Amino acid sequence: MIPLADSLLKYETSSSHSHQRPSSLQLSCVPDPTKQAEEILNAILPIKEGQQQQARETSIFPVRRELYSWCFDKLIQEFLLSVQDENHMTITTYEASYDSRVAFGSRKVLKIEELEIGKKRLERQMKKQKAKCEGTKNNLEKVILPF
Repeated sequence: MIPLADSLLKYETSSSHSHQRPSSLQLSCVPDPTKQAEEILNAILPIKEGQQQQARETSIFPVRRELYSWCFDKLIQEFLLSVQDENHMTITTYEASYDSRVAFGSRKVLKIEELEIGKKRLERQMKKQKAKCEGTKNNLEKVILPF
């Protein structure tokens, strides 16, 4: 179990048990992100009493300044990595959509070409049938007219 002083969560106890060991601990989320970051930093690298006095006099203790700098660098790095990942996913989605549309267009062009070839074949057959019909009609007229 994590000791209370080393935990990154804020524990609250009831006021009636403040001088005794608390019988039940209540966890509460720290709503202020600045306080939450400060508490995390304090848990990672707590300031000793002598250092706290020096920190008050010299603004921020140098180790804490370095830690803040490191934390912000890591936050920025994580943010940029998530933006980069999102960008890659978006580009991949656009590429897949483009490829799908190109494939769809190609299938439609092939279908139209097939239909045009079929139409020309049917038109040739129709011309042959019309010619055959005209030939049959002419033969019938020759046979029937003499009578």
